[in-house]
Amino acid sequence: MKTAFRFAAIAAALGTSLALSVPAAAETGITEVVKYYDLNLTQPTDAQKLYRRLQGAAWRVCRDTVSGSGAAAMLQQGTCIRTLVESAVHNVNKPVLTALHEGKAAEADLTASR
Repeated sequence: MKTAFRFAAIAAALGTSLALSVPAAAETGITEVVKYYDLNLTQPTDAQKLYRRLQGAAWRVCRDTVSGSGAAAMLQQGTCIRTLVESAVHNVNKPVLTALHEGKAAEADLTASR
C-alpha cells in the first residue's frame, strides 16, 4: 500500500497537465512528501485529513513556484494548487478521497458562478 505521495513540481512525476498549467513549477523541481500511513482512507474523516494535507502541500509548492503579485499571480497560484490537488487525488486513487474532492470541486464551481 502506498503511504506517501510526493508532490513534485515536475512533469514526469505529476503528468503533463502540471507542466502545461504551471510552467514555473516544472522549472524549479520543488517537491513535498505527504504521508498518510496513519490514515484509513475508507473513513470519511481520515480522507478529509488527507485532503487537507494535500491542499497544504500544494499551497506550499505553488507558493514557492509562482512569482509576482497581483491578480495574475493569484490566478496562477490557484490554478497550480487545483492542478496539484487533482493530480494527487487521482494518484492516491481511493474512492472516499475522490468523492470528497469531486464534492469540493463542485462547491467551488458553484461559488465561482455566483
